[in-house]
Amino acid sequence: MEWYVQEGDWIPVCDRITASYGHLPFAGCLNNMAFVVLSLVHGQLDYTKTITTAVMCGTDTDCTAGTAGSITGAAVGYYNLDPKWIVPLNDQIKTVVAGFGEGSITELVRRTVAVHDTHIKGRRYLG
Repeated sequence: MEWYVQEGDWIPVCDRITASYGHLPFAGCLNNMAFVVLSLVHGQLDYTKTITTAVMCGTDTDCTAGTAGSITGAAVGYYNLDPKWIVPLNDQIKTVVAGFGEGSITELVRRTVAVHDTHIKGRRYLG
């Protein structure tokens, strides 16, 4: 975040991240986290800007864009996402997750919320 304040643009920050963490294994935690944070800071809750920044940073683009997009999507809400990111999916998902395979995104969200409600809801975390 400091680098972004210093540089004022995502490209030189991306270069600094690569220079600092590029020696680490592909898809490493530190470099991925740095690209996600850069994308979130640069994107300013603009979903398209956030995910495209993550992709343009390179390296582990599916994970960084997916993580940054998930965070931004959760922050802005489904109804504030541009339909161009939703409509082509036709509410369908295909996955290699055991026991799921194919189904609707809506059903996957419902299942995720049910897991939350069963295992997390009501717990109090100290922090």
